[in-house]
Amino acid sequence: MRYALAMSMLIVTCGPTGIGKTHQMQRLINRDQRRFAPVLSVTTRQRRDAEDGVWYRFITREELASFDPADVLSNVEFSGERYVLLRSEIQKALEHAPIAFMAIVPSVILLMREQKVPHSLIRCRVGDPTGYEERLVKRGFTGDKLAKEKATGVGYEYPVSDAAWPEQDVMLGIDATDDERFDDAVRALAGPLFPHELR
Repeated sequence: MRYALAMSMLIVTCGPTGIGKTHQMQRLINRDQRRFAPVLSVTTRQRRDAEDGVWYRFITREELASFDPADVLSNVEFSGERYVLLRSEIQKALEHAPIAFMAIVPSVILLMREQKVPHSLIRCRVGDPTGYEERLVKRGFTGDKLAKEKATGVGYEYPVSDAAWPEQDVMLGIDATDDERFDDAVRALAGPLFPHELR
């Protein structure tokens, strides 16, 4: 199965909880749905309040068991629920738009590299630890959990760089220019695929 069509690319983002990865990807998708599309992750977890299903396809464990193993790129457990990345969901997003986005953890990026799934990577780093803490508080983190999550985020470990997989670093949570920095990272990776009207 192919993962990239002519003149299309998969961009994955990686970074700590609450740094703004999904916000930045969704911002570009909202601006031009013909050029940008999300890759849906499949999960057995419950839909959260006001969650619209843009980034997740919610399934039961029975449905999960019916998937073709050849279609499953990764299947990880977190907090007792399964999170699955399907090859078919990557293909579907790339058929919809020339630039497909997804946020994934380092272990899945390494798995994608092992299986030669073409992708580019944006490493989203904490630009302002104080601002990052404020983001985490808004997400409901307090006390020891807040301290632990902040330390984990500031010291987030990314996959080792590899020349075969193009990547960009972007610092988020610094000031109002976050959007520009993220756009610059996408533009550097996507080149002429980046919409001219957004340049």
